[in-house]
Amino acid sequence: MRTEIDSYIPQFLAFVKTLPLDFKRELNYTNPVLILADAVLSMNRKYKTFVIPRIELLRKAGITSLTQLNNLITQEGIEEFTKVWNYNDPKRVKILQSLAEKFLKLKEQYGLADDLETLHKWGIETESEVWTSFGIKGIGFVTYQYLRILCGASTVKPDIWIERVFVEAVGKSRPLGEIIEVVKETAKQMNMPAQQLDNALWRYYSERAK
Repeated sequence: MRTEIDSYIPQFLAFVKTLPLDFKRELNYTNPVLILADAVLSMNRKYKTFVIPRIELLRKAGITSLTQLNNLITQEGIEEFTKVWNYNDPKRVKILQSLAEKFLKLKEQYGLADDLETLHKWGIETESEVWTSFGIKGIGFVTYQYLRILCGASTVKPDIWIERVFVEAVGKSRPLGEIIEVVKETAKQMNMPAQQLDNALWRYYSERAK
């Protein structure tokens, strides 16, 4: 399979070089709550018009720690929290709280005192292959990959836009794991982090679709 993956890289690289991509830096959160919220809010929603305004509401709410977030949802209730980020979807609040609880447990396991450091450690050390054991209902593979990126991993979020550029480049679709490897190797050959190429391709294709 590795030989087959390698055969797509020259095609993908050549195609990507024809695109007028903007390789600007990605958003680098310093608030762990916003990292988790971004991942949860981004599922099947438009980023600029839906996600960003709600991230700003959370920022203004002053929720800066996972313990604070978990306590707020527990004490005020899921329905009440929907008002905090102006999004009446209790299921997403539950996913957000489940993520907070998971990373608080990891924080204890790692023996760390800082939430952000915990998220970064997980993001850098975890792998795509173990996503099935992540254990958070509602977090699929694509969101899992995006969460890893937000937590500092140099990887790829294989959403519909990344799949689309892959198909345009090589003429057919392949499993998401293979697409990730092709994009990562292409980024390496372009001397940039995988997430930077991923972000540039996502912005170009999503903007072009409007």
